[in-house]
Amino acid sequence: MKTAVEWLVDEMFKQGYFNDKPMTVDNINYFANIAKEMEKEQREKEFINGYKTRSLASDLEFDEVSEIMAKRLFNGKL
Repeated sequence: MKTAVEWLVDEMFKQGYFNDKPMTVDNINYFANIAKEMEKEQREKEFINGYKTRSLASDLEFDEVSEIMAKRLFNGKL
């Protein structure tokens, strides 16, 4: 899986922004918003995996409800 930054650089190269294609504020915002969302999703997955690892290390069950709680905790909705 690519990081958000890797995706951003690859996508900008593909579309010619590092050659001669001019960047606009709209282009920058478009790519930045996608990269930010990717980064958030990656961090959420890492948080949930850490939550799961801690649960299993403590001999606790990690089920669907546990994953929902971890997502809520990550998003500050607990």
